[in-house]
Amino acid sequence: MIAQNYAMPLITSKDIILSHKGFVINYDKSTKNARWVAYTLIGKELQTKIKRNNNFMSDPFYPQSASNKDYVKSGYDKGHLFPAGSACDSTVMRESFYFTNISPQIPSFNRGVWNKIEQKVRGWAMEYDTLYVITGCVVDSLSTKIGNQVAVPSYFYKLILVYTSKVNKAIVFYLKNEKADTNNISDHVMSVKQLENILKVDFCVSIPDSIENKIESNLDKQKWKW
Repeated sequence: MIAQNYAMPLITSKDIILSHKGFVINYDKSTKNARWVAYTLIGKELQTKIKRNNNFMSDPFYPQSASNKDYVKSGYDKGHLFPAGSACDSTVMRESFYFTNISPQIPSFNRGVWNKIEQKVRGWAMEYDTLYVITGCVVDSLSTKIGNQVAVPSYFYKLILVYTSKVNKAIVFYLKNEKADTNNISDHVMSVKQLENILKVDFCVSIPDSIENKIESNLDKQKWKW
């Protein structure tokens, strides 16, 4: 059973869906990357700090994914889509190191702007109590490969949705997989509609259309705390 996440796109019978305790993965076997990873962040759950284990491993639901040897001397970091820093217990922490949740990232990107975005999103979860998040990557004709045909994404994105009785809004971070300015993460944002036009994917499909259209089209950076 897939947990409710109001930001999720439509799932088809052709998708490889891996449902874990902490997140849901739509996996692309041709690129050996997740198309997207969906998860819900609960602010109060983030108050508990879980020890990071750094034990990268095969996903028991899909062991055909990438492996440690694909990254040896590749020059790329093993970048998390669901962040280890957002794990609410030891089980989710272990799951976050499954290779189905990992993509090749430029080291300065992974440890710089991507890390800063992850921290900002956790801060928003504390502010709004609940966030619905979709993190994904873009593999295109310019993507190189490492190891055993593991594609290196050209771009990464993170869609954040607040959907409550009082607040309905969303924002997307969209960045090239390269060193970026970590001081101005707000320079890397777009609307959900803009992301949909790039990916040709319809997000937030479980939200009524009238509300969905407003959320996806409107982007006011001033309504988010930076």
